[in-house]
Amino acid sequence: MACADALVRAQIIKAYGLKGLYTPGVPLLHRMLYVFDRLVEIRLPKLFSHFKGESVTPDLFSSLWFTGLFAVSLRPPLVARVWDLLFCDGIVHLYRVALAILQLLQDQLLEMRFEELLNCLKNSSRSVQAGELIAAAEKFALTAQDLRLYESEYAARIAKEQAHDEGDRVI
Repeated sequence: MACADALVRAQIIKAYGLKGLYTPGVPLLHRMLYVFDRLVEIRLPKLFSHFKGESVTPDLFSSLWFTGLFAVSLRPPLVARVWDLLFCDGIVHLYRVALAILQLLQDQLLEMRFEELLNCLKNSSRSVQAGELIAAAEKFALTAQDLRLYESEYAARIAKEQAHDEGDRVI
């Protein structure tokens, strides 16, 4: 079964342009983490503020969600549902699922400190109920156009950082 899962995952990666999650420097992962951080800031502001106060950033818990396409984080039947929706809606659905996990755990997370937060985020996504997660994910009105806005912000930020770095080298 693991071989079949790997083959399916490879096909998803190819079909949805996710190769940048696995290439040196993981450029797509960095972009996705920036977009996800912005989405949490806009869609779950209380949780975003709590994360900020605890120095918790998305890369500390969601990298594995995105690089593993939730296969490592969720139970197999739920992974199949997530992938079905990925096939239908595209990459936007990965963000919806990630936001839904946070939303479903939000009340618990708001009561936790740094170490507890990370343990909960790394492990609790397996305890989320399938129907509840899919329903919560579908409630997030999120489009490819929304993602492009944050991706453009990220590209501008990277360009600015590169220009600054090049300016430092000239001196």
